Amino acid sequence: MQISKSVMENLTEDAGYERTQKAKKYQKQQKVEIEYKDYIDENNFEIKAKVYGMEEYKVYVLVEKGEIEDITCTCEDYERHYGVCKHSLAAVLELQNTENKNKKQIEEYIEKDLTNTKKQKSETKYRTFRQIVNSIYNEELENLQQEINEKQIEKQGKIKIEPKIIYDRYTKNIKIEFKLGNKRMYKLKNLREFYERMLNNTIYRYGNQLEFIHKKENFEEKSQELLEFILKHAEIIKYANQNTNNSYYGKQLNETNITITNSGIDDLFEVMKGKICEFENNYLEETLEFMEKDPQIEFQLEKTKKDEYSITTNIDIYKLTKIKGRKYQYILYENKLYKLSKEFEQTKLRLIQIFKDNYITSLELEEKDLQDFFAIIMPKINNKIQLANVRRRRIRKI
Repeated sequence: MQISKSVMENLTEDAGYERTQKAKKYQKQQKVEIEYKDYIDENNFEIKAKVYGMEEYKVYVLVEKGEIEDITCTCEDYERHYGVCKHSLAAVLELQNTENKNKKQIEEYIEKDLTNTKKQKSETKYRTFRQIVNSIYNEELENLQQEINEKQIEKQGKIKIEPKIIYDRYTKNIKIEFKLGNKRMYKLKNLREFYERMLNNTIYRYGNQLEFIHKKENFEEKSQELLEFILKHAEIIKYANQNTNNSYYGKQLNETNITITNSGIDDLFEVMKGKICEFENNYLEETLEFMEKDPQIEFQLEKTKKDEYSITTNIDIYKLTKIKGRKYQYILYENKLYKLSKEFEQTKLRLIQIFKDNYITSLELEEKDLQDFFAIIMPKINNKIQLANVRRRRIRKI
């Protein structure tokens, strides 16, 4: 059965060279017995297996959409580093090289399950009592599992959140995705499901190195504000999609990321100010820094010819993007997102907009226009245009 190249690469990379060689040896020596498999395609399969080394080890592997969602083994090596061991890798190699080897054994399991089901149906007299016992027992198991996970959090450290901003220059859309983890980060694939896990304090495993109880106290302090941001917008996504009545058009909001709206950009900046995160700018991987100050954009008036003057700026204004929030305005320029002061909005931002609206890089004027420039324009923009080789005294003579 075919296993995708990316899955095999992830497994062998996590296992390392020595474990990989031993796994290949185990598979060739027929030390792997697959007890159960559910193979859909090369990127989606589930297997349970026994691997015979120094003793018998039980292995479980689950791969969904090309991601290793779960992988466990009863060997000491797995218990030490919670990663891919030689036994689990050998089981995947065996799956890749066999065809329904254990079909008979699987049928025996199915028959056994059917027999047990018939037996259970005949035992009705003490059902209520047994249900009570099972309920109490399950509660004890849940409490025990929570204690185990809390100890695991203490051991591996608090969970951190890493955002990734995605910007499309043509549509002007801004989206944000998230990763969770500690030593290894895992993409948060569904925000609605994450919200529900947090709501119910669910124990969930994202990969072979990340499993925890979804409680706020299990996240590091630096990620708390970002966590609140995710939960706020994930709740909106959940109820918006839940109330979608027209199934023909599908869900209203994407559940894998958050699209930043006018009010959303204000919320996001408040959480991320002074920080740096991943930034995908028109499919290029970069970083984005959130700056709580005005950009260094200057305008200058200078004399170019005998009776001519020009207003220019020190940057290429066509490389910057203006983003309007509900409370503030922002400028995206050279991998920095600037939160603008009201003074900048009323002065330099007005000049930038004039240049952009008229598709110009400089504003030309004649000497006879200087009086109007100093009497009308400069007061309106609070004298934010620097004078290069122009003297105000000369204006009185014009």
